[in-house]
Amino acid sequence: MFMNIALVWVTITKSKFHGTSNILLAQCAFYEIIHEFGILIMFYFNLMGINFLTYSQTVAVFFIPIFAASGIGPLFVFTGLDRMLCVIFPTFPNQIRPRIYLTLISVICALYCAIFPVGFYWFNNIDPDTLVPPTFNDIFSRGTFGTIYTYSCFILYNIAIILYVAVGILVKIKSGKIILNLF
Repeated sequence: MFMNIALVWVTITKSKFHGTSNILLAQCAFYEIIHEFGILIMFYFNLMGINFLTYSQTVAVFFIPIFAASGIGPLFVFTGLDRMLCVIFPTFPNQIRPRIYLTLISVICALYCAIFPVGFYWFNNIDPDTLVPPTFNDIFSRGTFGTIYTYSCFILYNIAIILYVAVGILVKIKSGKIILNLF
């Protein structure tokens, strides 16, 4: 949590880190801070001996942390795409308007984030009085929307991995060409 706070702080205060990739990483760190706050809520429930809440109460308590946790996958993908565009087209950062570009990405991520807490509350709330442990796992593993969340995370994280590997390969190829041109 502290490292994520430091990442957000450094990105905001140092103008050298105001590139689009750095801002996307800081936004991801901010979402992760909120997600970790939800883990602190679970810790509080455990300390107080609150072992069960109704499903409706659990989703309501974790609504904002679920929102934030849902946004990490798309932000990883957009960060990977941003880095790939910067490697393929080195003038890309100079050709776009960063505020519009980042606002568009943020709106897409916010819409994606809103789907899951609302979906967990409305579509998985078949029996709202069912008692469940107040944990993320019990929210995410319940019902159809839990399955959709699991598969979408799997797909998004694998796309992000593929993008980062492709960026690494492209950087290696481009750096190899530069070294060959020197000799």
